[in-house]
Amino acid sequence: MKKQLLILFIMLAFLNAQVLIRQNEDFDPATLNEPPVSMMNTSDIYEIISDVHGYTFGNLAGNEMRTMEMQGWKIQLYSTKNFYEADSIKNLADQAFPNEEVISVFNSPYYKIRMGNCKNRNEAEYLLEEAKRRQFHNAWIIPSRVMVEERTSINK
Repeated sequence: MKKQLLILFIMLAFLNAQVLIRQNEDFDPATLNEPPVSMMNTSDIYEIISDVHGYTFGNLAGNEMRTMEMQGWKIQLYSTKNFYEADSIKNLADQAFPNEEVISVFNSPYYKIRMGNCKNRNEAEYLLEEAKRRQFHNAWIIPSRVMVEERTSINK
């Protein structure tokens, strides 16, 4: 008897739910008054195509340099939980690579020492070999946002 009442109750609930849920079909998309979509300017298109961010655009002469942020590669030289160890490794890297940017990144609980701003994987491979030759034997390549300089050229 309890099973029959339970089945009857479920059937009534199901039928009642179908009756209560009705879709409003009065909406007409043709009457929607949306503002027109504006066209992107050329700097937005350049950013989307090249994956370059944070650049200057506009009054640049033909042979000036500009710094841009883009997806690239860095070399991670070391990773440790000890702040003092990371600091001494960073000082060693600064001395070993005076022409490269060496940074310390803290991602809890690790201090990571990274260097380089490589635009492509080949540059990163070369820098990795240099790092391994200079006592950083456990270094590896990581994808990262990098700051690179690019020479502007304006064709007239």
